[in-house]
Amino acid sequence: MKTNTNQNINVGVDTGKFQLDIYIRPLDIFFTVANDDKGIKEAVSRIQ
Repeated sequence: MKTNTNQNINVGVDTGKFQLDIYIRPLDIFFTVANDDKGIKEAVSRIQ
């Protein structure tokens, strides 16, 4: 049996001068990365 589930996932990003606070809803995942190239790459990797 194949079931198809549609679920909306929202990603919120609070940008600061030195850090990015990221929240993924409804998975209730919260993390912070540095607001630089390395931190942005880490955030994109974790969100994927």
